[in-house]
Amino acid sequence: LIRLRFFLRVDGVTVRARDTRYFHVFAATTLLRESEHREQSVKKLLMGGRRERELYADPESLVRLLPLREKKAENVLLA
Repeated sequence: LIRLRFFLRVDGVTVRARDTRYFHVFAATTLLRESEHREQSVKKLLMGGRRERELYADPESLVRLLPLREKKAENVLLA
């Protein structure tokens, strides 16, 4: 299992995260790729009663607050 994360935070504007996971069983001819896109404006995150400083403390916990915008799962055939 490999997990890749792209995390973008523009202070006071927006927060975006894209996660991609790859899973492969040895000797198998396929690879599973799962992707998630999460995004929210800082303004909407603050409306939930959080202080702006709390949003920037830990990216991992911040990603859990972001709504899921898109999720994809694909099987990739290996040659």
